[in-house]
Amino acid sequence: MQSRELIKSNGGYRIERITDPSDGFESFEVVDDWGNCVDKLETIEEAEAVLEAFAG
Repeated sequence: MQSRELIKSNGGYRIERITDPSDGFESFEVVDDWGNCVDKLETIEEAEAVLEAFAG
């Protein structure tokens, strides 16, 4: 089962780290305030850029 961890939030959007314990694969999702995934990315830097684009 995947685990989710809140990394950063700006009120309307947030970045969550998704980790799969079976293989250690890690990805990042930008999620809106309704819980919908806006984008799924491989690095925190990419996720932060998307978060800033949606926040701006």
